[in-house]
Amino acid sequence: AGSDMILFGTPPDPNATWKLDEANRVATPGAVGVPSFLLSGRPISNQVIRTRLNPGTGDGTLGVVFGFQDLGAFQLFDWRAADLNDPELGVVPAGMRLRSIHAPEGQYATASDLGAGLDSSRVTVLRSDAMPWVAGREYELVLTLRTDAAVLEINHSNTNLVTWQVPELAGITGRFGHYAHSAANSRFGPMELPGLAPLITGIEPTAAGDWLLQWDNGQAPYLIEARSDLGTGEWKAVAPATVNQSQSVT
Repeated sequence: AGSDMILFGTPPDPNATWKLDEANRVATPGAVGVPSFLLSGRPISNQVIRTRLNPGTGDGTLGVVFGFQDLGAFQLFDWRAADLNDPELGVVPAGMRLRSIHAPEGQYATASDLGAGLDSSRVTVLRSDAMPWVAGREYELVLTLRTDAAVLEINHSNTNLVTWQVPELAGITGRFGHYAHSAANSRFGPMELPGLAPLITGIEPTAAGDWLLQWDNGQAPYLIEARSDLGTGEWKAVAPATVNQSQSVT
């Protein structure tokens, strides 16, 4: 819920926005008709990141951004089902691309950089594959950031579609997020950081008199096994322990 939305190009709809559901764990790009990011809140390094990509109908672009430093420096994985010829983005081929965006100092990436990306002084293609996505399928993306390389995997069910080991991105750090262009019926996430312990980020009262507990990290399903009296600080067991994606505590 604390993610930032970034739009590139000329938005046809001033109200274009990403939408969240499933307790802010899944995002849909709504009516966003320009390249856009939904960026997580903090930098990530030396970590495994898992997320899901669920393309809808049509032939829009979906993917992820990572190693985000600023609007002119980030890594982009984009995936299309069909070729695109757009007056602002240029000619964008079907299939997968992993690219490094490196605009000159003081400049921002443009919609053309995210689309055709033909200027080698601004965009470097690291890996590519002509395989298109298939509407209605759920894909798992696994990104492993290591000190010697970044490894990106795309899986469908139990089948590995691609695995790219990229030593050019060794030790990379920065914010992670989802990427979409004209993908209104698609769904992204949840994003999971399985190697980190859950970190409580908020405890908020609701109108119903409950308290909403929010956290980052961990890998679902989550096990709620204890609760605390906020006055005394004592922890009490929850019997039986509850498997949940989120928890309302009275």
